[in-house]
Amino acid sequence: MKSLGVRLGKEIGNRIKACQTFSSADYLLPIPLHRLKQRERGYNQSEYICRGISEATGIPVGGSILYRTKYTKSQTQLNLGERRANVGDAFKVNPKFQSEIRGKSFILVDDVITTGSTITACARELRTNGGRTILAVSVALAK
Repeated sequence: MKSLGVRLGKEIGNRIKACQTFSSADYLLPIPLHRLKQRERGYNQSEYICRGISEATGIPVGGSILYRTKYTKSQTQLNLGERRANVGDAFKVNPKFQSEIRGKSFILVDDVITTGSTITACARELRTNGGRTILAVSVALAK
C-alpha cells in the first residue's frame, strides 16, 4: 500500500517540523534496496515514506545519493552480529553525488528499525564521505 507509506511519512514529517535538529536537515535518504529486490518487490517502501515526509517538511529526497552494492539476505532471522556482518559493506555513496555530501545533514528513512544495523551501515558510509549530521527515522521500532 504505497499510499499508506506516504500517509505515514506525512505523520513523521509533522513531528519533524517540531524539532529543529531534524527540520534543518538537507536531505531525506530512503534506505536503498538492491536493484534485484526492488525489481522483485516493485517499489521501495522507504521511498514512499520519504515522499510523505518531504510533502510535510519541504526537505528534498536524495534518493540516488546512497545505493546498495550487494544483495543481502533478509535480516529477520539473524542475530545482531550476523545482521551487522550482513549489511556492513552493503552501501556506498553514488560518486555522482559526492559533492552533495560534505558538510550536509541527512535523515535516513527506513520502514522498521530493529537492531539499527542497516541504519548504522548507511550512516557510516555518509560520515566516511563527509556527511556532517546523520539522523534516522522509521515508521516502527522493533523490540
